[in-house]
Amino acid sequence: MGRDTRSFFLSYGDVIYGRAFSFDSKFLTLFEETLDRQFETVVQYAAEADIILASGFIFGAQSIAELYRLPLIHAVWAPVWFPSEATAPPAVRFLGMPGFLNRAVWKAYIAMLDRAMLPSLNAHRTDLRLPWLRSVRNYLVANLMLAMDPELAVLPPRYAALGFAQTAYPFLKDEGEIDPRILDFIREGETPVYIGFGSMLGAREGRPLEIVLEAVRRARLRALVNAGIAEGSRPELPARGLMLVGQAPHRKLFSLVAGVVHHGGAGTTHSAGWAGTPQAAVTHLFDQYYLADRAFKLGLGPKPFPYSKLNVLTLSEMLARLTKTPAYQRNAVSLARTLRARDGTAELAQLVLDRARGPR
Repeated sequence: MGRDTRSFFLSYGDVIYGRAFSFDSKFLTLFEETLDRQFETVVQYAAEADIILASGFIFGAQSIAELYRLPLIHAVWAPVWFPSEATAPPAVRFLGMPGFLNRAVWKAYIAMLDRAMLPSLNAHRTDLRLPWLRSVRNYLVANLMLAMDPELAVLPPRYAALGFAQTAYPFLKDEGEIDPRILDFIREGETPVYIGFGSMLGAREGRPLEIVLEAVRRARLRALVNAGIAEGSRPELPARGLMLVGQAPHRKLFSLVAGVVHHGGAGTTHSAGWAGTPQAAVTHLFDQYYLADRAFKLGLGPKPFPYSKLNVLTLSEMLARLTKTPAYQRNAVSLARTLRARDGTAELAQLVLDRARGPR
């Protein structure tokens, strides 16, 4: 319901590659385009709905829920979307700051959000004959729920005490089958690692595919490399030891590899955890910083680093530690037993039903 995410990641490199986040003209353009599309589309379909279930940057959902007096559930994957002393805001990659500093950063962050978002939001609310907002803080937070297992994401105590919901991570159980060519490659030799950055495209100087290939060679590993890394750069691959792969069922594939290097996204982090496979992250933006750090603190893999630090040395060292530290495998298997015992999809579905049936 807005601009194509992948094309935005290509053009908005200052956010993607770990530099300081700023509400510049590109962000404002994206926000206005997204908001216009949301109000145009969601208003139309919500008129006959019983509840609105949102995720991601659905900034217009709260206003539309107010318009139709509908319950709203806004699912997020990490606690960094909840203003608190427990974590910094999602655009800040520095973790572990003291509570007073997190509160100060959140105050400044909300002030920037107000300046960036209120004009467009209030213009749409005027069109719907809704009262103006003075700040987006409560507007964005009031209907949040945390849709991630508590081992991977800790709901701030203040919000838990207020009754904010948390479920396990919801996912579709039928992911499809692994391409037989991938299975053949896995069986050909030593168990490979998987390297992929999801929708975080590798469009920067230095071409990340070359970095990945050389790092894998130095670490003396075999690898399945997500084809998204290769966009704009397709050197001839060695005949053996490396394979470019497209879309694949992560939970099934990750259970067959020796380790997973990814971008720190919620789905990939959970999939590697569910598979019981060691993981490490090259983070790009937002809640990826928190989720990658959480996996590191759980002993699932080596310390993450931001995409801006990606080079042959950092990646080859990460791969070596990931595949040569037995504790990572033991911890990953232990976590998998816990994650597999839950059904986040069923939990979220029940929450939706309960909210839809409750008082409005």
